[in-house]
Amino acid sequence: MGKNKKLATVLAVSATLATTGMINQQKASADTVDNNNQTKQNAKVQTPVDKAQAQVDAAKADVDTAQKAVDTAKTEQAQAAKDVTAADASINEKQKELASAQNDYEQAKNQIDYYQKQLSEIGNISNIPQDIEQQIKDAKSDLDSKKETLESGYYNQKNDNEQIVINKAEIAKLTNEIADLQKQITVVEAQITNATNNDKTTLTQKLSQLKQQLDKANNDKGVAEGELEIYSIRLSYTNLGVAESENDVKNAQEKLDNLQKQLDLRNEFIQAHQSIDYSNQHLSNVSATLASLEDAIKAEEKTKADAQAKLDAANKKVTEATNALETAQANLAKAQQRLDALKQIDEVQQRFEDGHWRLYDKDGNKLTGFQRIEAEKKTVYYDKNGNMLYGQQNIAGKWYNFDKVTGAMSTGLTYLADQKKTVYYNDKGQMQYGQQNVDGKWYLFDNWTGAMKTGLQYIADQKKTVFYNNKGQMQYGQQNIGGYWYLFDKNTGAMQFGFQRIADQNKTVYYNKDGHMLYGQQNIGGKWYNFDKQTGAMSTGFTYLADQKKTVYYNDKGQMLYGWQTIKSGRYYFDPALGTMATGQKHAGKDWYNFDPKTGKMSTGLTYLADQNKTVYYANNGKMQYGQQNVNGKWYLFDKVTGAMKTGLQYIADQKKTVYYNKDGQMQYGQQNVNGKWYLFDNWTGAMKTGFQYIADQKKTVYYNKDGQMQYGQQNINGKWYNFDRVTGAMSTGLTYLADQKKTVYYNDKGQMQYGKQVIDGKTYEFDRVTGALLK
Repeated sequence: MGKNKKLATVLAVSATLATTGMINQQKASADTVDNNNQTKQNAKVQTPVDKAQAQVDAAKADVDTAQKAVDTAKTEQAQAAKDVTAADASINEKQKELASAQNDYEQAKNQIDYYQKQLSEIGNISNIPQDIEQQIKDAKSDLDSKKETLESGYYNQKNDNEQIVINKAEIAKLTNEIADLQKQITVVEAQITNATNNDKTTLTQKLSQLKQQLDKANNDKGVAEGELEIYSIRLSYTNLGVAESENDVKNAQEKLDNLQKQLDLRNEFIQAHQSIDYSNQHLSNVSATLASLEDAIKAEEKTKADAQAKLDAANKKVTEATNALETAQANLAKAQQRLDALKQIDEVQQRFEDGHWRLYDKDGNKLTGFQRIEAEKKTVYYDKNGNMLYGQQNIAGKWYNFDKVTGAMSTGLTYLADQKKTVYYNDKGQMQYGQQNVDGKWYLFDNWTGAMKTGLQYIADQKKTVFYNNKGQMQYGQQNIGGYWYLFDKNTGAMQFGFQRIADQNKTVYYNKDGHMLYGQQNIGGKWYNFDKQTGAMSTGFTYLADQKKTVYYNDKGQMLYGWQTIKSGRYYFDPALGTMATGQKHAGKDWYNFDPKTGKMSTGLTYLADQNKTVYYANNGKMQYGQQNVNGKWYLFDKVTGAMKTGLQYIADQKKTVYYNKDGQMQYGQQNVNGKWYLFDNWTGAMKTGFQYIADQKKTVYYNKDGQMQYGQQNINGKWYNFDRVTGAMSTGLTYLADQKKTVYYNDKGQMQYGKQVIDGKTYEFDRVTGALLK
């Protein structure tokens, strides 16, 4: 048996030997069974060893070529992987920039809302005087003057009080002096009564002196009391003056404070508008940045998809090149085995005996077991009696199959007609089970019967479901099975579930738990998604759902969004329950909003509502505004109920003024012609003027009646006659001829008609005391 095994390993090249006449081959035909002494053919064309060596050399070249292909494919694979990583990094970086820009966008919006709120709190500043700075300057000067007056009053008050104290002290001193003198006089008078004549003279002189002193003291006291009364009266007036000055200073300070507050308010108003303008510009810049970043991310995603496609192709190329290398290496091993066998082979011969084919070595020994008949390029099996076997055979616990006519051992995929199954025998002829890689293709064979599987199959030990086509080959990528689309991993063949990105088709799809691609609207994990009804591609962005007659929005994850959303540079609103995009006017909370009928973008600024034939104004937060509004530095008025923009003459009740808005809704200032009538509106507040008004740039005084209309011709105003030019409305002064009345009259510098004698430029004129007509 040892010799038989050796021969089995060295018969790999017998076919080559047969073609060169180096072995005797018995023909397998019934009419040549007994012809066993055929002459050996020894004609040599080329030695089998030379041929085998050439095959080995060719196989080595194939291995080298395959190895280079593997190296090249791996280089491409590494570069593609690097490109994918770089694209990922770039996308991540730009997404960070996008998040930062979105944050800037929200901050800019918040700033605008903040300043809009500030403007709303400030309210209308049209009543703030245009010359507020000059008024503040005048108020400061007036306050300083009143403070000086008050300081002067305080000084006089102090002096008067000091003088009163001095006078009171003087009066007290004189009172004591008078009392003392009176006592002395009483004593001297008593002494005179009892004195001698000589002493009387002396005492009388002394008494006279004391009385003179008393008179002087009384006189001085009277003067001091008079001064005290004067200073007391003066102090009372000074106190009144100080109190009045203190009140004047207080009022002047309050006036200055009020003017300063108005100036601060106006400055805050201007600052808020400037901040809004800046924020709007910043918002516009950020919006452009957002759009640019979104475009850049899309471009990078395409770059990544392209790189991923190249990586997938490179992976496939590596797999194919590796398989080719393995095949080349296997071929080399076989060629080497043939070469080695040829160097050891002995002559053998087949004989047909007793209805059986048998094989003998050169010594006439009968061979058994597996034997290679290279001339017929087949491996056969001889039982212990040396008889060739046919059909399925169980040898040492392994199933083999031998051709029912030639006895050739089956290898590879083989269809067993009697069992109606395809099985697989490896290169040793042994039936295989489970997963097998055949010529680079994966197959699955029943673990008991070896029958080739087709269709969807679950591989328990790998916990995956795969698909084998009707040829039994494992399939990859997208496959249509029974009318359903499935996706199988490009490397493992595992059936995919959930969200999957199909890079070569630039779409994301979804496979349910059965692996079926889903279409239309789907609720996944509590989120609504939509998948194209034809391609299954996941929807993103604005999407019209025809069957529901609504437009919705899906984010970049494919999830339907609800409520307020900022998309690129616009604001949109989607129904909180249904996700329906809002269009037209919508009432939310206490406010009205408007959304473009086509795009759904929230309206801001002045907006014309065609269906209602009105123009309204929406703030940056989208809320409809009412009443007076400052838009880009222009004042507008919007109806307090409907929000409709007002035009023409309008009365602002809370400001007690009439203003005028042109056809564009903008408040007008200065002289305006309204329906053929001239009006005058304040240059700062826009308030309609009435009465006498001086038009500085035209150097004329005109008169506007209570309706604000400029008057012409003769007018009686508060009992006085005036005349206004019938074209310009300019008030007449001086001698004026009234053609329609055929008289000359005289109007003073106030424009009032004069009567009686009047001196004009040094000449005396007389005018009728009733008609005012100049008398000759």
